[in-house]
Amino acid sequence: MATMVNDETLAPVRMEIEDGIALLRLDQPGKPVNVLSSAFAEEMREILGRLERREGNPRAAVIVSEKPGVWIAGADIEEFREFRTAANGERASRTGQELLNRLERLPVPVVAAIDGVALGGGLEVALACTYR
Repeated sequence: MATMVNDETLAPVRMEIEDGIALLRLDQPGKPVNVLSSAFAEEMREILGRLERREGNPRAAVIVSEKPGVWIAGADIEEFREFRTAANGERASRTGQELLNRLERLPVPVVAAIDGVALGGGLEVALACTYR
C-alpha cells in the first residue's frame, strides 16, 4: 500500500512509500523542466528529515522525474535575480550544499533514476545519491 507523505498538488517534490521503497517524484508545477529552486529546497529539507527518521520504514529511496527527457536541469537561475547581496547568494549555496550532504548521508540507499538531462546542480544531486 502506498503512503503519501506530502501534498502532491503544488510540491516540486512528492514522496510516497510503497513496499518499503520511498519514491521521490520531481515535477515542478508550471515549469517545463525540474530546477533547483527555493521551493525544491524547502520540500527536500522536509523529505530528507522524514527519510533520516525512517518514517514509513523505507529500505531504499528512488528519485524520478515526471518531466519527459529531463531529470533536473540545474539551478533556477530566475531566482538569482532576487539576490540583493552576496550574502543572499552564499546562503542559497550553503543551503544547497547542506541538502546534498544530507542526501549523501541518508540511512537508506538512494537511486537517481536519471532518464534525461541532469545538468549543473542536477548532476550534483545525482552524485550525492548512492546509485545512478
